[in-house]
Amino acid sequence: MSLSNVKQMQDVLNQPIDYDGFQLFMATYLENDIPEELCQHLFTSFKSKTGRCSPDQPRAGSSLLGTLMFL
Repeated sequence: MSLSNVKQMQDVLNQPIDYDGFQLFMATYLENDIPEELCQHLFTSFKSKTGRCSPDQPRAGSSLLGTLMFL
């Protein structure tokens, strides 16, 4: 992987992710839809571990990279 590709990947992984993005990520990662309650619980759990808030109040600055670190 070239240095520019690594930089591009880091840029993508550091983009903020909100609850809708998290739902899409989970559906894509698991290749299946997951129950809404479970998705909310996971999102809230990951946000609390990174110092962020609940799915009802997404905060700018949370990133997909931070979420992926907990999976």
